[in-house]
Amino acid sequence: MDEQWKKKITDFYKNVEKHSIDDRDAAVEYVKLWWTGCELYKSRSNRGFVNYVDVDKYKNLALLNKFEDRFDICKRTLLLSDTSILWEPECGNSRYCIEEYREPGRSSYVNPAVYNYDAYLMTENIREVGKFLKGNKSLIESGYSIYIPNVMVDYREDNNLFGDINKILEPSQEIFESLLKEQSSASCKMSRKFIEDKYLRVVAEIEIPYIDDCSNDVLVKIIEDHTKEFSNFRLYLQEEFLKLNEINGSDSFDAGIKRIGVDLQKGVNALNSDIKKLNRHSIIRAGSYFAIGCTVATLVAINGTIFNTAALRELLTYLGAGGGIISMANFAEDYLNKKQDIQEQPFYFVWLFHNK
Repeated sequence: MDEQWKKKITDFYKNVEKHSIDDRDAAVEYVKLWWTGCELYKSRSNRGFVNYVDVDKYKNLALLNKFEDRFDICKRTLLLSDTSILWEPECGNSRYCIEEYREPGRSSYVNPAVYNYDAYLMTENIREVGKFLKGNKSLIESGYSIYIPNVMVDYREDNNLFGDINKILEPSQEIFESLLKEQSSASCKMSRKFIEDKYLRVVAEIEIPYIDDCSNDVLVKIIEDHTKEFSNFRLYLQEEFLKLNEINGSDSFDAGIKRIGVDLQKGVNALNSDIKKLNRHSIIRAGSYFAIGCTVATLVAINGTIFNTAALRELLTYLGAGGGIISMANFAEDYLNKKQDIQEQPFYFVWLFHNK
């Protein structure tokens, strides 16, 4: 998203929170962000409706216009895509007027006349749109999800040449068509511009432990704080989905989806056990080195030497020929290596949510 959009969406949420705007009015206010003016007589490419979606900025895009539960799965689709773009599927006559944009203007005909028009948000459930916008602040502000309102402009034009003419414009349709055209002309494979619907449908059905129950704020923070771990987890999912694609249509397909969820849970449990063992081991070893250091210091203070006591010989045997300082360094290096191995496992990203 560009800087203009970031400012608009930030101001939008400040306004929603300050005035406790309800779901319906929040949806209407959001639609206004996509307008810069009402001059319908301008060129066809500039009817006041702005496209804030820069497709070239993203490696993976999820288009959710075909999903009935698109408002519910946009958090999950982040596990595959850089952002999710949502808009309305074909709907009936559910039109919600945006009255602030009902204004007079001048026609482009030789004999100027006045026209009036109404702008509408086309959706089956305007409150559902508002609820999504208010409930997914973190995802939308961060650019991880964007809802493109389906707007229709209905206007009547009176002029001396043609009389009373009723016209309809759909400025947002140009954005939809351009996105769908890019999708159809692209090679829609995993890790390319657009994620195929079949992969999105799979991620919508998987039981994902811990991530499903976390808030959007936590999700965004962990994604941005652990980019490498997030990439490892995405790669794991992509590989699993490619395997599923090979058995698509078979009896084992549904079982394969459930298996991924089970594997995630087992992986998190195994990591939890490994991390507990590693932490317990580090506490014991660190405590041992602390005790050894105190013993050596005491012996030196009492005997004036550190080479002629049985106790010290046992300690040196325990520490190894390299001595305590080197052994402590080796221990620290070993601990960091083991910790690094754990963090590089694909399930570690899910485990991060286990601690929240």
